[in-house]
Amino acid sequence: MHRPVKILLLSLIFSFLNLYSTVSAESKIEPFIHPLADISAYTKADFRHNQKWIFRYKNAEGKTLEKLVFGEIWDLVLSKDAAGAPKNLEGLLPDQNTVVYFQSENELFFKVLKSEAEIWWVSIEDAGKNYRISQVRETRLDPGETLLYSLGDNTVNEVSFYTGYTGNKLVNFRIDLQAGNYHLSGSAIQVNGDIQTNVNYQKKFNATFDKIHILNDIPKNIEEPVHWRLRRLDSGIDSKVSIRFQQTSDIPLIPASEKLGALKIKGSSGKVEAVPPYSVSVYHGKIDKFLSDVTPEGDSLLWLPPGLWNIRIRPHLPGIDYMQTCLVPVTSNQTTIVTLPDYMARTLSQKPGIQTFENRKGLNLSGVKEDKDGQVTTFFTLFDQDVPGIKPLIENTVLRENGSEANIKSIEHVKTPADIVLLIDSSGSMKGQMAETIKAAKRFVSSLPDNTFIKVIDFDTKPKELSGQSKDEVLSGLAKIRADGATALYDSI
Repeated sequence: MHRPVKILLLSLIFSFLNLYSTVSAESKIEPFIHPLADISAYTKADFRHNQKWIFRYKNAEGKTLEKLVFGEIWDLVLSKDAAGAPKNLEGLLPDQNTVVYFQSENELFFKVLKSEAEIWWVSIEDAGKNYRISQVRETRLDPGETLLYSLGDNTVNEVSFYTGYTGNKLVNFRIDLQAGNYHLSGSAIQVNGDIQTNVNYQKKFNATFDKIHILNDIPKNIEEPVHWRLRRLDSGIDSKVSIRFQQTSDIPLIPASEKLGALKIKGSSGKVEAVPPYSVSVYHGKIDKFLSDVTPEGDSLLWLPPGLWNIRIRPHLPGIDYMQTCLVPVTSNQTTIVTLPDYMARTLSQKPGIQTFENRKGLNLSGVKEDKDGQVTTFFTLFDQDVPGIKPLIENTVLRENGSEANIKSIEHVKTPADIVLLIDSSGSMKGQMAETIKAAKRFVSSLPDNTFIKVIDFDTKPKELSGQSKDEVLSGLAKIRADGATALYDSI
């Protein structure tokens, strides 16, 4: 018979916490370890739905650890004299898909992957005349499914579940709240040779300002199950919480491997870094840092473990910490080539100094709002000095949400107020012309629309910004300007 895997524990102490009442027979599932044909043939058979199971054990160093699982629980007492009862613990250990964590003459603890959607945790104790079999089917959340919980003072303040490998699918969580403050954590460890990938996801949210939370930053492309815990942080009456595991679009399928892959960034200028997505950390037993080299062609080249990476380029320009492109796939024994977008390449090619308006290109997203009917309005500004009169239309515009193309109902041009900066020379050389200059400035300001934003820079020896931005405020400020001093023209610009 196929047996053990690895014995991890020296001693094992089980503790069971009953947090829910027993549910009706109609909602029961069959126990996984079930040597008798009839549930009523057991000395004891208790079933509990979505409860907490804690077992405590001491490892080889003598340290007491805990394992926490939520799910459907069967607690069976099997008489050794019952028809069909095995002669020893070995007779209750499954042959396949079993990971044994602890095994002794009188105790067993193991995990069984019954299917890709079902994990069972089982502890068996030889209690003399009986076997005590405690088993938990852990709750798994698959893409397209929703879990519904009630958290509060009258039930429990935390629940757990796990998500499996989603392959080439981009996924997120949609969490709907009624009330309360919550903390979601996720953890996993994946080892492939010298490469270890850790997941440590932490997020707090509440229902005070938003009852719907879309979490697009949950880990992707992790083959090991990710175990999640949702905990309510405050006290209060029971409140319903739903968690939907959503599938949004496709991403490249990247098999886990201990062999590295190459990433080439064409046309990069500046320091290049590769960092894992949020909540994911990657370690290599023989490489301290994943640093970039420069090819003879001037491209950046990195060797990375397979997975999804965020690429950051620090261009050494004032006001720009780094530019980033996210979720770049790297596959073992292959080279991923990244060609920078035109706007990014232009920015990286600039030398430190003043960036003129002519260099501004691209689309700037300034706001998004959703009404009660679920209709979303997006505000954006489009710059391109090379294409005068460019106009976004439904026919030439694509809008994506979480990678999926959205249905655009209309695109409307919003007339924005003019934004004007007026420079006035008040140096000593203007004494004979100051009155006419102020009169001309007042005529110009008075002719502007009432909603115009105006900024006036008065410069002589030093530039000074006049207070106020409305027409009335600016007209009042112009009357206070006096001619004196030197001419600091370039400083004012």
